[in-house]
Amino acid sequence: NAVYNLTASGLKLQQKLEWYSEEEDVQMCITKGKEMENCQNYIRVLNVVGPGRILVCGTNAYKPRCRHYQLSPTGHYVQPEDKGEKSGQGICPYDPRHNSTSVLVDSEVYAGTVADFAEVDPLIHRWDSLRTPQYDLKYLNAPNFVNSMQYEDFVFFYFRETSEEYTNCGKAVYSRVGRVCKGDRGFPRGGSRHRWTTFFKARLNCSIPGEFPFAFDEIQSTSVLLPTSQLGSEVVYGVFTTGTNSITGSAVCAFKMRDILDVFDGRFKAQQNANMHWLPVSPEKVPEPRPGLCVNDSTTLPDQYYIFVGSHTLMDEPVQPLLNRPVLTRATQTHRLTTIAVHTNATTPDGQAYDVLFLGTDDGKVLTVVNVGRELVSTVVIQEIQVFKTPVREMMFLGGSPPKLLVGSDHNLKLMNVRQCFTSKIKTCSDCVALQSPYCAWHKRESKCVTIPLDRPISRRDYIQNVSSGNHTECPKSASSSLGPNSIPSEQTKGTAKSVDSSGSQTITILSDDGLTKEVAHEGPVVVGPRESYTAETLSIAVGVGCVLAVLLGFIAGWGCAKRCRKDHDNIPYPDTDYEYFEQRHNLNINTRLVGEGKEEATYAEPVLDGKTSANVMPQGTHHQPDHQETTMFHFAQPYTRDLYRFEGDLNSSRGRPDAFGSLRPGGGIHLDGFGTAHRVPAQAKATLPISDGYGTARC
Repeated sequence: NAVYNLTASGLKLQQKLEWYSEEEDVQMCITKGKEMENCQNYIRVLNVVGPGRILVCGTNAYKPRCRHYQLSPTGHYVQPEDKGEKSGQGICPYDPRHNSTSVLVDSEVYAGTVADFAEVDPLIHRWDSLRTPQYDLKYLNAPNFVNSMQYEDFVFFYFRETSEEYTNCGKAVYSRVGRVCKGDRGFPRGGSRHRWTTFFKARLNCSIPGEFPFAFDEIQSTSVLLPTSQLGSEVVYGVFTTGTNSITGSAVCAFKMRDILDVFDGRFKAQQNANMHWLPVSPEKVPEPRPGLCVNDSTTLPDQYYIFVGSHTLMDEPVQPLLNRPVLTRATQTHRLTTIAVHTNATTPDGQAYDVLFLGTDDGKVLTVVNVGRELVSTVVIQEIQVFKTPVREMMFLGGSPPKLLVGSDHNLKLMNVRQCFTSKIKTCSDCVALQSPYCAWHKRESKCVTIPLDRPISRRDYIQNVSSGNHTECPKSASSSLGPNSIPSEQTKGTAKSVDSSGSQTITILSDDGLTKEVAHEGPVVVGPRESYTAETLSIAVGVGCVLAVLLGFIAGWGCAKRCRKDHDNIPYPDTDYEYFEQRHNLNINTRLVGEGKEEATYAEPVLDGKTSANVMPQGTHHQPDHQETTMFHFAQPYTRDLYRFEGDLNSSRGRPDAFGSLRPGGGIHLDGFGTAHRVPAQAKATLPISDGYGTARC
């Protein structure tokens, strides 16, 4: 809901322009199912369109609007009397978090965004003029735009999208660079007159070379076009990552602008029908003039030209990175790279120029990286600072003396001094040289690590520095050295203060989203030794020992639980008896005999319900001798001789016999109740007739 006008030197607030959405737009946004937080006016486009005149576009509660502001005589930006407000559809996204881009070229706004609420109509658009066709996947397939820029007669767009040429083999996301001509006037007639005639795209390849290259397919950010003496050409640096469901990996690749132009001058790629692969188009099928070239009037071209550009938007060859490999790769579970800013041609006292890369991460860090190689890629991480606790979204390198870096998150801006030498931390010459920083050198006369001044001439003889190797013959590595070449300093932030530490600490100016600014003294990284690493053999031994210990602990725990859970007391059905309970369930027809003992005799009888119950009968069937047999609840008729219960054999034999339900019981000393339950009679208890209790249990 606001635009801040800040000073580049210290982020001092000059003016705040407030722009809130109308109440009816907010209510409509909420009615459509969006959260109140998203139904605000997020400023996504800001371009200087003329002297003292700016264009501002916001999401406006999912109803994009644009307006102009002009500089008043008082030095403040105000809205003109006619307000100059119009729809921002096709220039500004609806969703505040959608990945969009825009650039002002020759007073015209070019944008890559979406043109509808549902985000199903992506487009590359020149405001109020030309656009890519709707719902044509050959042009754009769910793109995420990251940057746009002008070069010569072209406007370039960098984005990632779902690969249309890979559709027959699965689903993949590729990084792209697309371009259009600034002078494109569209098709000559009909419904196609608002379509580009010069839009083409090519794949950006950022991969580790080999027999099976490992690709970083998703572009996240690019630098501006940079003239670099180290690489000898105009170069664009890009941050690439692996997919979200892949291993966590990031890379930085550099692309020469000349290589990009050569790819667009090469062969096209097309698909004859939906069931065939994408193949290169033979030069004989390419019309004249060659599609993609900028002509004076695109409405006067032959019909073959329009037919060809409508179905051939993809170039055959990908754009290869400089030196055919990434400048930097990182594979870590802690973070991914998100954005990049570059300080080109940082000159050292010996006259060498280096490119210094500043890389933001999704866990709030800023990495400072130097490419120390010339013909080969060789990068050194010279600094790693924890700036935010949230992802770094944008960074901008600001020149001047001293140069600064503007770092932005979702809610904060920080202005950082990029030249850090930590003179209070580094005490030896070897440690200073081992930093491999173009900004730092060991001063011979002062005998300390200093920041190389940029605002006055310096004498090479006064400084000791070696960015390429981290070692110097005049500065041998001492035994007390705490930093080796190519080591990564750790990050620490200490306290807050209002003053600037002249000893080399870093002053960060913070602008929070509440509009307040403050200065934080940040002493920067602490110089430490190389991080400890472990070999594969050490890891294997550790894993093996851990497995053995886990097995032993599991065995001991299981043995202890089994011992505690053993319940011998469960063999007795009732604690107040001294009878032992046995039961084995087998098939009813199994006629197995067990060894018996004793000569007791048992009779089976059918229990008959009797209305009288004696008070002397124990209902639980415990050992109790009733006074009179006639007073029991059940009385028995003649011995029951059904086949199911009949035991054919000698009851007094020592062999076993089945009970009423097929359970095997020993023959001696056993009496059966009415339900086939067997009890062992103690030796001193002698009886020849079964007597029933209240529940049909046989007693002697």
